[in-house]
Amino acid sequence: RNKSYRPKEKDKTFRQLLWESRHIEDAYPGLMGDDHARQRSAVNVEIHKRLVLSASCFAFAMLGIPLGIRSHRRESSIGIGLSLLLVANFYLFIVVAESLDKHPEWYPHLITWCPVVISCALGAWLIHRND
Repeated sequence: RNKSYRPKEKDKTFRQLLWESRHIEDAYPGLMGDDHARQRSAVNVEIHKRLVLSASCFAFAMLGIPLGIRSHRRESSIGIGLSLLLVANFYLFIVVAESLDKHPEWYPHLITWCPVVISCALGAWLIHRND
């Protein structure tokens, strides 16, 4: 009875994930051919997901500042609804990237960055427009 435990990607530290991404053949010696690429893609999605979750604070601030200035005197339910819509959109991209993590040809790790880039660009445009 073999009781070896192999932690999932979400249970590993960031350093472990980086090492696995660089040395996928050593980390998963039982995999063959395309399975290495699929596993590297899953590891890369987890790495980028963690980075995106950190960068999302900046992206939401970039978007929240001009929206907060603009709707300062308006009804607050519009701002709450817009915030919930933005967060749902953000997590939708992460869920899509996680579901595509076994398809390295679609670069799912880059999909996780789409809402951050869009939010920062839209926030920068709104800040420029409010000046």
